[in-house]
Amino acid sequence: MRGLKGKEGIRCNVLAPGLVLSEQLVRNFDEGQPAHALDAGRSPRLGDPADLAGAAAFLFSDDAAWINGQAWSIDGGVSLRA
Repeated sequence: MRGLKGKEGIRCNVLAPGLVLSEQLVRNFDEGQPAHALDAGRSPRLGDPADLAGAAAFLFSDDAAWINGQAWSIDGGVSLRA
């Protein structure tokens, strides 16, 4: 059953990224912004584009064949509800 998709042959999932350090963002950051962003989250670092790429690659793979209709927060724990 590898490659299983929804009834119409489609899987629909979404990645909801947090603050990801793109090249442009790094260039435009003010001096105190990275520390402020880290204080707001639960991770010891800010996001990297590879964090999103790995999650996306997994969702496109056959290993994620039974994952459908999900929104994944890839945000270092910022959206964690405690």
